[in-house]
Amino acid sequence: LQTGLDNPQPESYSLGCAAGDEESYTVFADLFDPVVENRHFGYKKDRKHTMCLDASKLVGGSFDEKFVMSSRIRTGRNVSGIPLASFVNRAQRRECEKVLVKAL
Repeated sequence: LQTGLDNPQPESYSLGCAAGDEESYTVFADLFDPVVENRHFGYKKDRKHTMCLDASKLVGGSFDEKFVMSSRIRTGRNVSGIPLASFVNRAQRRECEKVLVKAL
């Protein structure tokens, strides 16, 4: 909760709590579950995110250049066994970098 107190933001940007690692979501489930569900508009804990990385299945990939000049994709980092940014140390950041570089 300290991060929310130290860095107040508009409600749509910051939730005021941050997990230190993946285990935090289990240990503090009573806190995180309703926060995550609310932030993601009712996405329940038991639902599974579907993922398809097959580019041939993309629909509507053409843009009218008069209206779309650029786009961006935001990503998040989740590497099992390495703490999240609020709790990671320098050595763990380097390990995370190695894992990601190898994956890419």
